[in-house]
Amino acid sequence: MRIRQVDDDARLFLVEDILHEEHLREIQKINWMEQELYKCEFQQHMKYRFHLKPWNERVNHLNSYVREQIIHINEKLGLSLPESFGVWWIDTPGAHTSIHTDGTLSEAMQLYFVAPNENHGTVFFHYKNIDTVKYRFKSIPNTGYIMDNKPREDGAHPLLWHGLVNPVPPNTIRVSNYIPRQ
Repeated sequence: MRIRQVDDDARLFLVEDILHEEHLREIQKINWMEQELYKCEFQQHMKYRFHLKPWNERVNHLNSYVREQIIHINEKLGLSLPESFGVWWIDTPGAHTSIHTDGTLSEAMQLYFVAPNENHGTVFFHYKNIDTVKYRFKSIPNTGYIMDNKPREDGAHPLLWHGLVNPVPPNTIRVSNYIPRQ
């Protein structure tokens, strides 16, 4: 696993190769649209996003491996991410999000596992303006990002504007895992 800071503020990090290749291949073999999916209460408005039902045996056995990686990430970056896979997001054709912040969410990691191509990752912006790109994460399987959204030592709480600005194309899906810490 590799982690690299990608911004000047040490708030955004690129994560690469979090899983071994055999684990990645296993995840990519899953027919995601045949799994038991549901709409999350706080994302009902997102008609193209579904969540994998908790305790899915196809992916839960990877939790112990991911837990080890998250412990390492927390130690290296001084974070407190939960030590397990988070929520599996299955984004269907048309899925996108407008530029937004996560408010008081202190930390999050999103990992990409299935994507139509690399143009469907999360894009971060300096401001709520599509022309102010701060960093564009590519949706390459077995990569992702870490967002450190905690208030700074001086008490300031800069907002990290971001979104999935390129809609998922027809006949494809994007599968990612989102690990938030409130």
